[in-house]
Amino acid sequence: MKPAQKPAIRQQQVADALRRRIISGTLHPGDQLPHRTVLASEFGVSGGTIQRAINQLMAEGHLLTRLGKGTFVVPTPPCRYRFGLVIPSERVPAEWQKQAQWSHFWTVLIQAADRLSRCGPEQFTVYYGVSGHVDVPDAARLQQDLITGRLAGLILLGLRFSLERMNLPLGNLPCISLINERPAVISDLDSFFAGALDYLLAKGRRRIAVLLRHQQRESGTKLETLFERRGIPLPPHRKQFCWAWSDREGIANLIQLMLRGPADERPDGLIIADDHLVPDSTLGIVSSGLRVPPDLDVVAYANFPVPTISHVPALRRGFDTEAILKAAVALARQPALLPNAEIRIPAVNADELPHNGSIDPAMLSMAHAQSLVIA
Repeated sequence: MKPAQKPAIRQQQVADALRRRIISGTLHPGDQLPHRTVLASEFGVSGGTIQRAINQLMAEGHLLTRLGKGTFVVPTPPCRYRFGLVIPSERVPAEWQKQAQWSHFWTVLIQAADRLSRCGPEQFTVYYGVSGHVDVPDAARLQQDLITGRLAGLILLGLRFSLERMNLPLGNLPCISLINERPAVISDLDSFFAGALDYLLAKGRRRIAVLLRHQQRESGTKLETLFERRGIPLPPHRKQFCWAWSDREGIANLIQLMLRGPADERPDGLIIADDHLVPDSTLGIVSSGLRVPPDLDVVAYANFPVPTISHVPALRRGFDTEAILKAAVALARQPALLPNAEIRIPAVNADELPHNGSIDPAMLSMAHAQSLVIA
């Protein structure tokens, strides 16, 4: 005679079976579950076991009850509407972000995810420190959310390999990268540079210098090609690279060196191609004594809607983090996601944003305070 299974095991089996029906679409959003007596008969368990399984699925966010009406699949089940934002670094206080090489892009993206979660059906949850190690709290939380079907997809800020080597139960869950590992949503840096150049050329600038972060050495079309297409040179001394988390004095000194020389030889236009470099490089411009304008026009990279602080007037050009997240969701929802699929997000100026360039003052104040603390 087969020994009877423990109630907890039967409860889990019932919960797993009902969850699979929700994830597969057998039970649709808003569908009502059969009465508990019907489910008890189907699974051969007691009504109490059915109730405990339902309670478990309610705690996971799959089901809800309506008094006097029954139990229903939630209108926006997490398996269709909840997306994980995977950050490779652990969360650190603002004053330690520079030492930890925390990306300002992550900060703005997390804020955009929170904003979208409050305004729309899609919900975003953030997992910190997921970079190949299983002994971090959020790795365990991510694993549990995968097991319980509480994710519609993952949005990756780190290397895909780091996630894969953790042996997580990903199954066919779409994983969309934001760092050029397809399937991916890609911030089109060519469009950033092209628009920046066209803006400076329209201002009459011809001696244009570029400050790039160190990782930009091999991304996209060669800058020299973009310059050549517009009939202007880019000599090597006007194209400089800098580590994004260099100290303030080093970045400011580099800018002053780039801007030295007689008025008819020194740069009359400057593109700062990373938001981490903007605060300290614009301090270098102030120290150089050049006036912005008329001596120099500046285009500064930004992650909207919270750009880092600039100490001189500058065109803020960059990428809308809300648009990036929405594109990642759209790509994850593709019924047959191809491994090489990508969506390229074009750069925009601040006044071209959907909200007409308006920026949340509270978030901007926070970001500026943090940039001054960590600089």
